[in-house]
Amino acid sequence: MNFLQEVINASNIALAVMGAIIVMWGVCLALLDFVKKESGSGKGGAVKSNEAIRIKLESYMVLGLGFFMAGYLIRTLVFPTWTGVGILASIAVIRAVLGYLLSKDMSKI
Repeated sequence: MNFLQEVINASNIALAVMGAIIVMWGVCLALLDFVKKESGSGKGGAVKSNEAIRIKLESYMVLGLGFFMAGYLIRTLVFPTWTGVGILASIAVIRAVLGYLLSKDMSKI
């Protein structure tokens, strides 16, 4: 049982790290796009550009949260606690809201 617990903890940490890397990568790309847009001489379509950058960032956030949720789901299924269920529910709600807003924004474009 101790070995299983170690494997679950390691997979949870690995998935959380992957999720964090994905979110940070999305932030870096969005920031780079924003700096490119702001440093450009033509400011036409700034609102459209900002919206595209925001949608890109949201998509990376949703993907990263999916990795966080997978790690907590595995951990909660094997070692259920009320705290784990609460964390999993919180991540699921945040991911669902972001996913809904992202799909709504994508339909506008």
